[in-house]
Amino acid sequence: MTEMIYNYKTHSLNCSKDYIGVYSLTINYVELVLDYHTDEFIDIFGFLPLVNAQKCKIELPEYKNGKVYLNISDKSQIIENSVYNYSDKVVNPKEYFKNTITKFDDKKGVICIGDNIVLESDNVIKVNKNLICVVDLNNSLKCIYIIPDIFLK
Repeated sequence: MTEMIYNYKTHSLNCSKDYIGVYSLTINYVELVLDYHTDEFIDIFGFLPLVNAQKCKIELPEYKNGKVYLNISDKSQIIENSVYNYSDKVVNPKEYFKNTITKFDDKKGVICIGDNIVLESDNVIKVNKNLICVVDLNNSLKCIYIIPDIFLK
């Protein structure tokens, strides 16, 4: 079983699994790992300094288990195992991740990036044990809740 680890010394979010057949999209310094063949969002890792996060209470929205597929603008321009800017590769990227403040509930160990205002029309999907995503009606990723297994001091 893979573990997601947040390391306070390096301000990084790491997963203990090496993926094959993937590519990544960056939002700031965080990488969203996507399956190369299906564009399914499967994991996240990268530089995520919680020292800059707004410490607050985070209530996870009700969710269903499922998969999140991102709408990629030109798949022929994607090379396996490469890294791209999220807003350059996603069809009609919304402003959900622009100028957002990372939020962190240090009591529950939950990190939130993106627009965490969940509308009734949004889909809230648990991608894996560490990730819950909010997707709007147009299948645009709005918010990612990250729940690491371990926080290393």
